[in-house]
Amino acid sequence: SYSWTYESYEGRTTIPRPTADAAGVAVEEAGPAIIEQTVTLQGVVELLPEGRAEIRAWYPGRIVSMSKFIGDHVQAGEVVARVEASQSLQTYSITAPFSGYVVERHGTEGGVAGDDPLYIIMDATKLHAELFVFPQNAQRVIAGQSVEILDLTGADSFESEIEIVLSPAEMSTPM
Repeated sequence: SYSWTYESYEGRTTIPRPTADAAGVAVEEAGPAIIEQTVTLQGVVELLPEGRAEIRAWYPGRIVSMSKFIGDHVQAGEVVARVEASQSLQTYSITAPFSGYVVERHGTEGGVAGDDPLYIIMDATKLHAELFVFPQNAQRVIAGQSVEILDLTGADSFESEIEIVLSPAEMSTPM
């Protein structure tokens, strides 16, 4: 059997200063502090409608030039194609409505421009993340909190804030 005794009821122990320093033990006065909690959420990042543009010919005609390829960056107002209108035989330029990246290219030089888009560009700054919260975390997630979004590899991230929190009932209600 053992008999434990302490100098006080709190069961204090004494650690020599060199041992405490070597172990990284620090003593501080207790007081108010900010406690951070992290909730890991899964979700999807989607492009907002205003971040996607279909660039079309204004008038049907022969495609004279298409200067951009999939993956190329375009600037707002940059000429991306030239088309010779069938009716007037006038050549006109087609420009990018905003800066972004070419994600689709339809058509070739010498081909015919009609109703189909010649290019589809996207602005990667116009993204929306939809995150799914498990019921046990529902009370811990509120609008205005900061959020860090990681890509699938965890190599790239960006910070934003939670705009709105919807319950499952609100999500199924038509707006």
